[in-house]
Amino acid sequence: MKHFCYRIGAILILALVATPVTALAWQAQSHIDNVYKSWPPAPDGMGLMAVAEAEARTIRTHAGFMISEGTPLPLIKRHAVHVLHAIDPELTAGGPGLGFGLDPAARAIAREMALLTDDPEAPRPLREQASHVATGAANVMAWCGTLHDLVVKVVRTSNPDVARKLAVDINHYAKAILSGLDKDGDGTIGWQPPEGGMAQMRAELERLATAGH
Repeated sequence: MKHFCYRIGAILILALVATPVTALAWQAQSHIDNVYKSWPPAPDGMGLMAVAEAEARTIRTHAGFMISEGTPLPLIKRHAVHVLHAIDPELTAGGPGLGFGLDPAARAIAREMALLTDDPEAPRPLREQASHVATGAANVMAWCGTLHDLVVKVVRTSNPDVARKLAVDINHYAKAILSGLDKDGDGTIGWQPPEGGMAQMRAELERLATAGH
C-alpha cells in the first residue's frame, strides 16, 4: 500500500510539472501556427503570412500596370485604386485581391508575434525569432502607409506627368514590400528596419516554425 501511494504521488508531481510546459508549448505554437499555417478569420482559413504575400503580389502587379508605357491617366488612377484596395479593402469599395488587405494582415502578424515575444515564459530562441518577424511586419506596415499617401496623390492629380512620377514611386515601394530594400547599400537585405520585406519575413518565419517544433 505504501509503495502504491509513492507511485501515485510521483505521478501527481510529474503531472503538475508537465502541465505548464505543455500549455506553454501549445500557446507559443498557436501564435506561430496562426501566421505560418492557418488563421480562421482569414480567407479560406489561410495563414496570415500567406494572406499578406498574396495581397503584396496584387499590389506589385497593379503598381506595375501603372508604369506601363502609354498608360493613360484614367487607367493609372484605376490601378492606383486597386493598389489601395489590396492595402486595405476598407479604404475603397471593390477591387482585386483577397479582400483582406496587406496592412490588416501585417498588423495581425505583428500582434501574434508580439504575444509570443512579450511572453517572459516562452523559450528565448522563439521570442527572439518572433521579434524578427514582427520587425518585418512593421516595415511592411510603414510602406503601406507610404503607398496610401502616394495613391491619394495620384487619385487627386489631373496632371498625367505627375501621376506617372508618383506611379514610379509606388512601384518602388511595392517592390520593397515583396523583396525588401537595401537601404544601406551594402549589397544585402536583412530583416532589420527599414530593410526587411515579405521575403525576409518568410525566411525568418520558416526559422521560427522550425524552432517551434
